[in-house]
Amino acid sequence: MEIDPSTVKKAIEWGAKNDTSFIPSADFSVRRKLANNKTAKIGADVVRLRNQGLTFEEIAEELGTTGGTASRAYKQYHTKANLAAVEKGERLDTGKNKRKISPDQVNLMRVMLADKSHSQRAIAEAVGVSPSTVRDEIKRMTTSM
Repeated sequence: MEIDPSTVKKAIEWGAKNDTSFIPSADFSVRRKLANNKTAKIGADVVRLRNQGLTFEEIAEELGTTGGTASRAYKQYHTKANLAAVEKGERLDTGKNKRKISPDQVNLMRVMLADKSHSQRAIAEAVGVSPSTVRDEIKRMTTSM
């Protein structure tokens, strides 16, 4: 391992005196490669429910997860459609993306941005969103014109 012997000695002494329960076991890296994440556990159910016409929010509620996790699982386990979309230069259609802010907040933000007398941070505080949301809206405005 090319480690200084004094470092090894200190590690052994420390291990003898201290709690080592947080140190992963020898098979840790192998266990991490096994399919134990949420998308692997729910993938087949997500594809089945999506094919029945449910939205990702409805699927998430039924499976006890979030819409984002359900969407990721669908993309991972519906690979034929995903690959076909990529070959066409498109994205897999996973339904309409919903904005998490109200239309009133969007309108207020756009009015304040058009006024140009407010900083992005001031707009964010006035509208009740984060500064990154204001920056995202600026991008949307420039690309929609």
